[in-house]
Amino acid sequence: MFLRKIIHKLNIKAQCKELGVSLWACPQFIFLIMGVFIITMILITYNVGQRYIDAQIVAIIVLFVTAFLFIISLIIIRAFEQVVESKKLEAKQAKEILKLKDHFVFIAAHELRTPANAIKWGLSSLREEQPELTEKGKELFDIIQRGNERLLSLVKDILEVARLESGTIKITLEKIVIVDSFGEACKEVQQLADEQKKTIDCNFQSDLPLVWGDKMRLKEVFGNLLSNAIKFGREGTDVSVSTEVNDTTVVFHITNKGSGLNSEEQKHLFEKFWRSKTAHDIEGTGLGLFITKQLLELMSGRIWFTSKRDEGTTFSFSLVRADAPSPREVSK
Repeated sequence: MFLRKIIHKLNIKAQCKELGVSLWACPQFIFLIMGVFIITMILITYNVGQRYIDAQIVAIIVLFVTAFLFIISLIIIRAFEQVVESKKLEAKQAKEILKLKDHFVFIAAHELRTPANAIKWGLSSLREEQPELTEKGKELFDIIQRGNERLLSLVKDILEVARLESGTIKITLEKIVIVDSFGEACKEVQQLADEQKKTIDCNFQSDLPLVWGDKMRLKEVFGNLLSNAIKFGREGTDVSVSTEVNDTTVVFHITNKGSGLNSEEQKHLFEKFWRSKTAHDIEGTGLGLFITKQLLELMSGRIWFTSKRDEGTTFSFSLVRADAPSPREVSK
């Protein structure tokens, strides 16, 4: 590996190609030429000085060398400017491509949502008009319905990510009652818990202090974390929820008993579209935790986790208490 690096450093042509400039505009090549020239001129000046005592001849040679070095220096400076300009152009083009990509993703997801909602409405109408279906018909109907729900979930998450990354998502910080957001999220995930034969304690501590947050977004945070805890927990186990109150924050802990994550998997947990190899048979988009982290940070919160292989995972997050100054006021 070390030898390969040395060979790469000596390959000036390859380095110039990486910089995107011609050989004669490449700083490494010009430095090499300059070094060779300086050594040559020093040797010539030394030999001339040895053979001729005339100071004028030596002075002329030194003047010539100085002028040449000045020209070479200008060429090197210009070469560096070309490299910088080339990199700036590349960065600008890359930024424009990313903006175009984000715009395309947003439009594509938005356009997908309309037919997906139409399919959902059509399925509901069909079920009402045709309540009596054969066993095969019911099976096919359920497959289509589940597939459409997954599509709607993916479209929703992609739109959410696009808004988060473009900075267009709206967060309204206000003093909120945590129990309200948690209770609504609990009701929404209860069916999932029942289907997977898992229990979740929705009797939340009611005397918690108010916190700074966005009620709708906090409900989304609870929903993402609770559904994850249910989906990745072992059948027949509980999802436990606990809290702790500190001087300036309220902390929430959501724990499941499942396969847990190894140290390598833990490094990627909040990345977009990342999913554990053990989760290939569990429905999901790989965007929920990324969105949750971004939303909490926009509410001046923080999220972290602890996980042990074959034991389970605890997700914890904190929000600023409402009797502390508003995070927006502190940041001003």
